[in-house]
Amino acid sequence: MTQLDSLVGRLNNITIDSSPGLTKERFNEMYGYPGLPVLFTQAFRELPIREKWTPGYLMNALPEKEAVEDSAGNGRMLYQNLEDYLREGPAGYYYKTSRHCEGALSGDWVPLDLFDCWYAGTKAGTPRGRLSWLYVGKTGSQSELHRDIWWTSAWNYLVSGLKVWFIYPPVYNDFIKEDMDAFCVKKILENPDAAAEMTYRPLICVQRPGDLIFIPGHYYHGVYNIADSISLTENFVNETNYDLVRTWFRSRGNRKNINSIEAIVKEGFSNNAFTTKTYGHGHEN
Repeated sequence: MTQLDSLVGRLNNITIDSSPGLTKERFNEMYGYPGLPVLFTQAFRELPIREKWTPGYLMNALPEKEAVEDSAGNGRMLYQNLEDYLREGPAGYYYKTSRHCEGALSGDWVPLDLFDCWYAGTKAGTPRGRLSWLYVGKTGSQSELHRDIWWTSAWNYLVSGLKVWFIYPPVYNDFIKEDMDAFCVKKILENPDAAAEMTYRPLICVQRPGDLIFIPGHYYHGVYNIADSISLTENFVNETNYDLVRTWFRSRGNRKNINSIEAIVKEGFSNNAFTTKTYGHGHEN
């Protein structure tokens, strides 16, 4: 048994939802409003990008150079296109881009209205638009412990590869902020026995191709690529999490930005319309 197998067996998993279909109403009621992380293993398995976004296809579609970041959090950065990164990029670096939102890849992907984003969908939120990134990570690359931009919620869809997520309940947030290094992904992976005995233990989740994970904005989390991985992630603010995002902006004290988020929230509520669209093959009422 590997160290990771041992760790997975000794830490609690997040909620696994294997239902074949999912509506916005059901998601909001069970996970969005309560702010609970969850891994969906069935409802999103048939998204077209799972088959289409192969490494070869993406290399041809993304010839431009992008910032390739040192995923260990050391601040080092390179500029490579995807082909160069996959062929010769150094271990431990992470490629990311938002070019799938326009150009050659824009026709491959339609944002999921299950996670509609007021920032992208209101006049007040333009022109920045979508908070969306395509990630490619080699085996051993990682995303160190963090909360997402503006404390927005996020979902991540794994196209290919294998990831392990470490997710800390919000009750630990003050302890994490006091000593971030004590909770880092690298230390957990290097010493799983000690991690399993920690006073403040993370929840764990192994994500496989076709799985979609939801992470609310008040959860610290980190990710490690067990195998070469391609994933798509988007952050959002809507009726389920607007107050947390508004708290982040208010804590920064920038009056212009506070006014902007207030306008986005106001317009979001005025435009809010719930959809009955079902993802997957189930029939939710």
